[in-house]
Amino acid sequence: MLTVRFTKLSNTHHRFAYTRANRTGQDLELATRNFLLHDLIHFAVESEGRFKNSFYGLLARGETYESLGDADITDEAHPGAPEILMTERIVGAFTALAKGEAEPAQVIAGVQNLLDAFEEPMPSWLTIDFAERVAEKLRRLQGEWKATPFGAAMELEFEAD
Repeated sequence: MLTVRFTKLSNTHHRFAYTRANRTGQDLELATRNFLLHDLIHFAVESEGRFKNSFYGLLARGETYESLGDADITDEAHPGAPEILMTERIVGAFTALAKGEAEPAQVIAGVQNLLDAFEEPMPSWLTIDFAERVAEKLRRLQGEWKATPFGAAMELEFEAD
């Protein structure tokens, strides 16, 4: 289990804190414009997909926030490389969905085009239904964040097992 807390500090910054099951973790102040939506999309995609080797699963197993930004994370020698590489591609595509600029079917078609360009197969779980579930989870997360007062935290649980 990984507990994640997003604390609203100001209009421009938030605190991202996580605690692993063994009570270790990290606490960072981040620029909301650059990180919040991306981190929420990761949470929605990874929790709906029950991913274990992507951002939140790797944090739960001991990686740090900074280490997950390193290029080494997608190196084939890294145990989470295939999944996290696919997750990053999907999260990028789902950004348009989160911003209300695309519908689930458009996002899936975009991912299909991207994977075709890399001559990679489309994962069987990456369906319009999956995209609709992610969109709904994102809608709830974004609503909860908007309702979070300054100084308060939105707390999420990620099943890492």
